[in-house]
Amino acid sequence: MADIKRYPNDRLHAWIVRLPEAGRKPARRIGQVRTIIRSLLVLMALVGMGRPAIGAAGPELVDLVRLAEAFRLADAVQGKVWPGLEAAPFPVLLVAADREFLVRATRAPDGFESAGHSGILQAEVWQRARTFDPGLLATFPAFGPAPVIVIGRAEATEKTSTDWVLTVLHEHFHQHQMSDPGYYAQVEALDLSG
Repeated sequence: MADIKRYPNDRLHAWIVRLPEAGRKPARRIGQVRTIIRSLLVLMALVGMGRPAIGAAGPELVDLVRLAEAFRLADAVQGKVWPGLEAAPFPVLLVAADREFLVRATRAPDGFESAGHSGILQAEVWQRARTFDPGLLATFPAFGPAPVIVIGRAEATEKTSTDWVLTVLHEHFHQHQMSDPGYYAQVEALDLSG
């Protein structure tokens, strides 16, 4: 019972480690925990079966991890760093050597097909043959009015993983700027094209 006082809010911990009661043996308790863990793993597998996972033709694992980290950082700090940034759309087109992968899009543009569901990104991934330069680091309305981050892999852009993730966040700020209803009119008023 000392463990219950030590961990007052963790009943599972107390249930697993407390001394045997009323004839229960520690081996039985451990067996129950193993059964629970196995059941959870089976349940997680069954939940994931409803959506096709990304196959070998999908983005490389390291790219998915980099994108997940960029999304995680944005979710953690964007509203604190720049109020309203969290409301900006966040679609990203990852440009690989032969394919392009679109994530966080509200819909798949023409020419894209599903690459499957990414458990790492918790999102659908869409793919098509490559059309953009693999070294691109930009944000623009690639498929309509919503601005899209179009970015090559870290290796193709000669960036470290950290610099690449920070570049995605920088480009997300441009998505915020371009999402302002007066953005394009204000840019036109500058008459930058001569």
